[in-house]
Amino acid sequence: MTERDKILKEVEQSPFRQQLEELIYISKKLRAYGLYTLIGLVLSIVLLATYVVLLQLLYRGESYIMFQLSLYAWSYALLIMVFGISILYKFNSIRNKGMIIYDEITEEIDWSSKRKEFLHRPPLETRIIIKEFLKSGDLPFTSGPNGQSFYLILYIAVSISTIIMMALMGESI
Repeated sequence: MTERDKILKEVEQSPFRQQLEELIYISKKLRAYGLYTLIGLVLSIVLLATYVVLLQLLYRGESYIMFQLSLYAWSYALLIMVFGISILYKFNSIRNKGMIIYDEITEEIDWSSKRKEFLHRPPLETRIIIKEFLKSGDLPFTSGPNGQSFYLILYIAVSISTIIMMALMGESI
């Protein structure tokens, strides 16, 4: 029996079975959306670096090609920014749904322990699922509630930088 099977078996026996299964699902979605957020930001930075360094060197004298590339880069920068903000919004709404479930489970455990319904701590697997959810609520390379703000600022800053660089380079042609 694998570790995952043990956890699922324990979840099946838990009074919070449905909520714990939902937390497992939400944790997976949060990790995926966190990865999408990071990938989108990296793509934005690559776009900026590519445009500023490589394209300016390759097409310095051809204004029509530079105009076309600027138009594509501008569209791409805005698209990535909208994508990033949408992903951050979705990440936040999924995390909020998970926090509601987390709050209810922990409140129920506290209430039950006060009424002596639980004579021992909740099973290890239950505690692991709850803590795993809390950790998956952090975006890559950040921790705490400021991670979403950090990524939002970076998305906007990189997109605006790309647009400003295109405008400055367009004037130099």
